[in-house]
Amino acid sequence: EAIVQLIQSKGGLMTLADLVEHQSTPVQHISITYNMKNIPPVRVWECPSNGQGIIALMAIRILEQMRKQNKIPSLDKLEHNSADIFMLSLKLFV
Repeated sequence: EAIVQLIQSKGGLMTLADLVEHQSTPVQHISITYNMKNIPPVRVWECPSNGQGIIALMAIRILEQMRKQNKIPSLDKLEHNSADIFMLSLKLFV
């Protein structure tokens, strides 16, 4: 009830009936370990196919290969949300 009240207070249209009728489907998550220089490895978990998760994991692997081939700088040297990160994103997906 608190969820519905909060959403409605912000102009949302959710009703309690929406939550009562909701059914979740358990899934087996997929993951990879991402390694960067000077930073401990990070395990990245995503939802499996039929979602965008696999794309995120593929992008991480592409970034790793580009870094190994010296096509991009080490990510730990780039500032979060910087122009360099933006340009790297364009290279990755174009």
